[in-house]
Amino acid sequence: MNIAPLQLKYYFITELYIKARTNYDPKRGFDYKIEYLQCDTKFMKKEDNPLLRQVQFTINCNPPVDANIPYEFKITVVGFFHIDKTWPLSRREELVHFNGLAILYSTAREIIATATSRGPWPQIILPSVNFLPKK
Repeated sequence: MNIAPLQLKYYFITELYIKARTNYDPKRGFDYKIEYLQCDTKFMKKEDNPLLRQVQFTINCNPPVDANIPYEFKITVVGFFHIDKTWPLSRREELVHFNGLAILYSTAREIIATATSRGPWPQIILPSVNFLPKK
């Protein structure tokens, strides 16, 4: 095991919204599609310290009215990262974009799972995804 070249220093949640849907029918199971998730990202860097990055990641699940989904939700997570100084300069943005998003996505997944587990319907566990470009 090795220390990753991108370290999450801290994160916080700026928005968390969860709504139990009254039209959900547990007998039909989840009508879940990845297309129901919309993601928005923002990447910022400090000009005075090129090893520090801020990433803002929003996941919004607002499915069609007729979809059999137990919850609607929206979460925004902001993370602050440090890049190892030995990591090649030419690969730093790629590292932050792919690994930073993966870290914040897993954080958001756990928060959504925990919050929805306290609702009237089964918890939502977001699917595993990757942020690598499609070939």
